[in-house]
Amino acid sequence: MFISDTKIEEIKDAVDIVDLIGSYVSLVKRGRNYVGLCPFHNEKTPSFSVNPDGHYFKCFGCGKSGDAITFLQEYEGLDFNEAIKELAEKAHIDLGEAEFQKKQADYSVYYDINREAALYFMDNIKADEAAISYLKNRNINVNSVLEFGIGFALDSWDGLLNHLTKKGFSINDIEAANLIQKSEKRGTYYDLFRKRLIFPILDLKSRVVGFSGRIVGDGEPKYYNSRDSVIFKKGNLLFGLNLVQKKSDRSRIMLVEGNIDVVKLHQMGINYVVAALGTAFTDRQATLLKRYGKEVYLCLDGDFAGQKATVRDIEILRNIGVVPKIVVIPDNMDPDEYVDKFGKDKFDALLQDAVSAFDFTVSFYKQDLDINRRDDFIEFIRRVSGLIKTIPSKVEQSIYVEDISKKYNIDKNLLMEELSKNNEVFVANAYDVKSYTIPKASNKFIKILISYIITDKVFAVEAEKLNVLDYINNQSYADLIERIFKEYEKKEKIDVDEFTKSLINENEFGENLVKSMLSHVEIKEPTINYFNDVVDGIKREYITDKKDVLNKKIESATNDKDFDLVVELLKELDSLSEMDGD
Repeated sequence: MFISDTKIEEIKDAVDIVDLIGSYVSLVKRGRNYVGLCPFHNEKTPSFSVNPDGHYFKCFGCGKSGDAITFLQEYEGLDFNEAIKELAEKAHIDLGEAEFQKKQADYSVYYDINREAALYFMDNIKADEAAISYLKNRNINVNSVLEFGIGFALDSWDGLLNHLTKKGFSINDIEAANLIQKSEKRGTYYDLFRKRLIFPILDLKSRVVGFSGRIVGDGEPKYYNSRDSVIFKKGNLLFGLNLVQKKSDRSRIMLVEGNIDVVKLHQMGINYVVAALGTAFTDRQATLLKRYGKEVYLCLDGDFAGQKATVRDIEILRNIGVVPKIVVIPDNMDPDEYVDKFGKDKFDALLQDAVSAFDFTVSFYKQDLDINRRDDFIEFIRRVSGLIKTIPSKVEQSIYVEDISKKYNIDKNLLMEELSKNNEVFVANAYDVKSYTIPKASNKFIKILISYIITDKVFAVEAEKLNVLDYINNQSYADLIERIFKEYEKKEKIDVDEFTKSLINENEFGENLVKSMLSHVEIKEPTINYFNDVVDGIKREYITDKKDVLNKKIESATNDKDFDLVVELLKELDSLSEMDGD
């Protein structure tokens, strides 16, 4: 046992779990607990609860739960003993070296091996003309070489292996650190990094956990990164983040493609830049971007592959509540080339002209299409509609529908009809951005209701008695139903065709919307019981819409730190849930 259970409990009791988690998450007192937005998944309504009496947290959305130790492990990516040590420091509890000696010995050898390897690589760079020439050509100065610990792997089969074994490290440990590999044919070991410029990869504790190598001269692959090990997970780290952590004010962070871009931009005083590590962008890396920058920028390659990667990264970031901005560099230049040629001020100006994630994605979607051709134009509308549907905020959806319809001369009603597929109605002009009035009801029950009332006055009278209009916050459908009620004041039966023509002639709704709203829903056995079920369905959807409105207001109040309002809104949400039987 690396640390006693008694000591663990002492540490947990000494740490105020509300203060701890509150330093990462905005929490609001609700009864005996504290609530906030879950840091482990994307949500708009607080479902994350912290219990100060029981010293635990629980998310009712994603199911994550645990104590202070678990929270640090999950949020900071620490192992158990690292979390314990950090909590002990916060609580001013002295653990003593003995508590951690055995555990540290498990992994410390790999950190020691990597550190010694980094020093070996740095020493090599002084003697290799090709490496020195490459750095000079890229205008990387000595200070940057030292700051990033840039080195060089000799064109030698076992130079690093011999160096490390002379330092007393075992071949098994060096192999476990993924610096050497055994030849199946010869049965001997050889270095994995050869004839490469070496960039050490550091974790947030500034420990060398891996390496990234770029070939100097001819050879493949162009880039080679350390394989994952017990201390290195490519998908959990970002190159340069250890420096961003120290130097940046966290107002912004930018993801670029390559290590050289990171080095050069930091050299020019642009100290908020990081790069992924030769692997597909991950949720964990997205979370790191979110944590270390209020504004997130993506500045990847401008070719098709780079644009495709950008669109994929946008989606990953959006899933955790981050909407990045896209920096587009003219003429597909790399960031380090651009800053070399035009300087820091011009590069900063590119951020002012950054493209929205939505506009960038739309532009990418039409890249392989000729929207002057009918079939391609239809495909473009389908793609854009699918993109808008992925946006969780209905307010944003409304704005983008307006923008797209104007920019590409698309009938807004047609775009809304495309969005309404799969039983999801979207009526842009019904969204009130300022008050967050966000109707989201499906058209299924409403269309059935219209079929009932337009074919039989008995049902129209019953619907009016039940005040059904009070439960329809889709204004276009509400106006239509009210027109039907008024029509029955003048006649006993409605001719649907004539009624449709009159609405179209009046031009109040638009032809496509009228036809959509009055599209026939066949009712085989029109009974009062089924009619009542339909009305109940509309009421349930009304309650759902109201919940969405409240959730949006709660999100806004939480961001504004108006905690009194948050509490009132949560009470209203509870009352609404009781009405719905939740």
